[in-house]
Amino acid sequence: MGNENGWSKNLVGDLKIPKINLELPKLNYPPTDLSHIKKINEQIASERQQKEQAIK
Repeated sequence: MGNENGWSKNLVGDLKIPKINLELPKLNYPPTDLSHIKKINEQIASERQQKEQAIK
């Protein structure tokens, strides 16, 4: 029982490290990606407003 608990803790610890390493590089890329996403969100928002105004 103790070994199983130890293993589960070790596995979770081992899994957390690569996840963090994978996420950190992503944070270095996004400036252009985020601005692109913002543009898309603005387009969607403006389209929604146009549809709402058309309904009214």
